[in-house]
Amino acid sequence: MQKKFLALLICLLLLPVSAWAQGEWNIDLTVPVNPHLLALTAPAETLGEEYEPHNLHQISSKQPGVKLTVSRANLLCEDALDSLYAMLADAQQAGLTIYVRQAYRSYADEARRYQLTGEGPEPGKSSYQTGYSVTLVNETYKKGDIGADFAQSPEGVWLMDNCHLYGFILRYPAGREEVTGHACEPWHFRYVGKDIAAALKENGLSLEDFRLAYDAAEQVGVYVDPDATPTPPPTPTPAPTPTPTPLPEGVILLEETGADGDFEFDFDYFLPLTPAP
Repeated sequence: MQKKFLALLICLLLLPVSAWAQGEWNIDLTVPVNPHLLALTAPAETLGEEYEPHNLHQISSKQPGVKLTVSRANLLCEDALDSLYAMLADAQQAGLTIYVRQAYRSYADEARRYQLTGEGPEPGKSSYQTGYSVTLVNETYKKGDIGADFAQSPEGVWLMDNCHLYGFILRYPAGREEVTGHACEPWHFRYVGKDIAAALKENGLSLEDFRLAYDAAEQVGVYVDPDATPTPPPTPTPAPTPTPTPLPEGVILLEETGADGDFEFDFDYFLPLTPAP
């Protein structure tokens, strides 16, 4: 996928044209989009052996709320990492303990994994190769259990309710299996940025749904250069202030206008005051 940044302007009622999705949704975004955040790593769109993110950083267990299940390196792209730290710190403040089980896996890692087990995604088809996916679990991992029950756990519920606030989505949500082509994984979170995550959360969409809208919008030309200066809306011309006509002697013009925009008169002052005899 070409490395580029585009400003996505979608304010359309999009009708899905694929069997991926049913119904209608409204996406209203004005946000710079990094296409790397939208990589699907699906059979129709794989990552090559040479694909490797350039801004990977080690996840540090010294950060508040960050616990690792293994001591080996866990890497994540920098923008996702900063958001992960914020999310886990807030989860800790909420009284929850969440562990990072795995993050970035290279093409070679996936190849070895697939060769040894014959299970899991084939090389180039893993979201973890993007550097934006992370597996988050609770203490039940110590029993070898990170199954579907995680979705009903306090940690899983909190993550589902709040992850979009930090730019994360559940990569493979329940109910969207026909769209994603993947079983639900309630522990698998993917960073896409706060604006996109909020749009997906609001509309109950998967990343595949969003890509369908994104690609369709690109074809009709709704993208603009993020460096371009938008044309400001025209400044409305204020209505001219009414010019009062000359008044008869003794009439006072008040410093206010009525609903019609004309100056008001006070007729109580029409007669000039005369000294008492």
